[in-house]
Amino acid sequence: MCLKLLLNFLHIYLGTIQSSCRRRTLAAVSIMALLKICTLLLLLCHGMTAKLTKAPDVPEYFPEIGGDLSSVTWSHATNSLVKLQDAINDPGLMMLEADVLLGVLTGGGPETIPIMAHPPNTESDLSLQNFLEQVILANANGIRKGIKLDFKSLEVVPIALGMLGALSNQMGFPAWLNADIQQGPVNSTKNPIDSNQFLTECKLNFPESTLSVGWTTRYGIDVFPPIVSGEYTMEMAEGMLKALADNQITQPVTFPVRAALTANSESAILALLEGTPNSTLTLWGPETDYVNVAALKEVVIKVGRERVYMDIPEKLKDQLVDGVKVGEQSGQSKRSLLGTVATVITSVLTAVI
Repeated sequence: MCLKLLLNFLHIYLGTIQSSCRRRTLAAVSIMALLKICTLLLLLCHGMTAKLTKAPDVPEYFPEIGGDLSSVTWSHATNSLVKLQDAINDPGLMMLEADVLLGVLTGGGPETIPIMAHPPNTESDLSLQNFLEQVILANANGIRKGIKLDFKSLEVVPIALGMLGALSNQMGFPAWLNADIQQGPVNSTKNPIDSNQFLTECKLNFPESTLSVGWTTRYGIDVFPPIVSGEYTMEMAEGMLKALADNQITQPVTFPVRAALTANSESAILALLEGTPNSTLTLWGPETDYVNVAALKEVVIKVGRERVYMDIPEKLKDQLVDGVKVGEQSGQSKRSLLGTVATVITSVLTAVI
């Protein structure tokens, strides 16, 4: 607002000088040139400020979670007008997850545009543009919601990110861009989205976002024969770290990892997080997955709930959170006991000496 008033003032002032200086003396020309340079500098600074604006992190936008990322709540497949309105009106939901691909808008023309839909669907009554506008409006009205956009094809990415970039100055809420950019367990045959192209588009067009980048997976009872054992390997972690380093990614990163596989992957997960400062995990998985809860609990305790989002079935989440809290309390008790023992030993030694 202040910038707009200042620019209007400069514009009027320039006009006044131009009209009053019928004889274009050197002094008048110099003053006008100086004012024009100031105007350009103000515009440039405003552009740089807008470019550097960062969407808030989830803990920053939802301070009520007290830094415990496991307490963040999610909607899923928010790919229709009805589901979007229901999610916006649900006070229990924080992050709205939706899928983005190229398709046709119900009741619209034959042209393909970014819509909210999950394959194999290619038609929706909700476009990406409408989705973004409604979430922006909700937040402007005090209804706090973040978004997680799951990109299902590379072809939609540049178009969608162009739209996001155009609206970025209105998006003062958490915005995640999700894609599977690496081939993962267990010998997954699904082709990932090209990591270099995806990361480049995100970095150039919407650097304010958080990147949610993961692996394709082949696991569970939906494959034949069913697979109930697998892990993220060190090679997979190194491949992801290399992709981020090659593209010089500096924006926030979360790694979406399948809960059942994460339980068996402590070393790779810890290496991944250690290699990416300020990164987080996002646990996900269907209800049908077999999960070794005890092993997964140990991974979460090692990482810390302040770095682990849990977008998993409620039953699994309750088991995991309860188990983690017990483990944390046990660890605190052991540390307290060790501290007491150390104090006693120190006192005895001091008395003897």
